[in-house]
Amino acid sequence: MNSSGSLLKSRELVFPLILIIFFAIIFLLALRWQWRTSLMPAIAAGAGILFGVFEIVRVAQTEKRGKQTIADDTNSEQKYTGDLTYESKSLYQGIIFFVWVGAFFLGVLLLGFHVSIPLFAFLYVKVEGKAPWLLSILLPVFLLGFVIVVFDWLMDIAWSAPLLFRWLRAFK
Repeated sequence: MNSSGSLLKSRELVFPLILIIFFAIIFLLALRWQWRTSLMPAIAAGAGILFGVFEIVRVAQTEKRGKQTIADDTNSEQKYTGDLTYESKSLYQGIIFFVWVGAFFLGVLLLGFHVSIPLFAFLYVKVEGKAPWLLSILLPVFLLGFVIVVFDWLMDIAWSAPLLFRWLRAFK
């Protein structure tokens, strides 16, 4: 390995290492609080640490495979043209992403979290991800179970009634 390869590798590791340290501090601070208060920061910080470690492993594997660009590593077809424009496929993918996010927020507003989270997860994984049926069904069930256990049972969150349910009650 040449010196430019190790320099590139060390530069790619700086941000994940900073994130791991940041999330580790948050995790350790959250452990000082009462368990109900610290639950969500500890879960989020733990996920941040986990994703930071995944990024370090990805960089190490990329370096091991040889000199590949990040675009090659992710099988991306976008090419940077130098004038901050990308192929039209990138614009289309960005619009699709924001439509999905907007649909999720609209679903939460109209139907509430307990309906929207599994519905969105199923549709997104099946339509965009073209996932098999088993994964498309298990993921929403797991997410709904997570919301019920963590937010309803452990944190005792009081959910407001979704707009659609309020409108239906108003018409009765």
